[in-house]
Amino acid sequence: MAARTTTSYSPWKRLGAFGLILVLLYAMMALTRTWTPRLGLDLRGGTTITLTAENNADGSAPTKDNLETARTIIQNRVDSLGVGESSVTLQGDRQIEVSVPNVSGDELVDLVGTTAKLAFRNVYYMDYSASAAQQQSQSQSGDASGTTGGDQSAPADQSGQPAGEATDGQTPAGRVLPELP
Repeated sequence: MAARTTTSYSPWKRLGAFGLILVLLYAMMALTRTWTPRLGLDLRGGTTITLTAENNADGSAPTKDNLETARTIIQNRVDSLGVGESSVTLQGDRQIEVSVPNVSGDELVDLVGTTAKLAFRNVYYMDYSASAAQQQSQSQSGDASGTTGGDQSAPADQSGQPAGEATDGQTPAGRVLPELP
């Protein structure tokens, strides 16, 4: 039978290894300049609200798909705050629980409880291919006076207006824009 060998570590080696680990941890904290620990939601505080779904207009209970859609919308709104460790979970068949750290209750209720807003604005269409072709033909042939210099930044269209500007509700390509309220 082979002889057993036992290795004994001196207490000084263990104490030295522990000290080395402490020095490495302190160096990591110094390099990242993080002297305070990051506390979780349970220690640093935050807000938890529970939303209860009401019956639909026809009196039927909300479906799982309805609740999941609402949960996804609320999760996107909470994520827009840029706060980590937030959670939006379904509780039972009618409730959604929202937990967000470092956010006041009023701010969270305002964020979750507001209706989305969709705004429209006028966008003018400009046909760059037509104006580029027109500008290229003018630069190759020159204008009527025989000079090729001059202001080529905004070539004129058939009406004499610069092609980059819309007049009287028309686009530079001559398309009429509908009036929006």
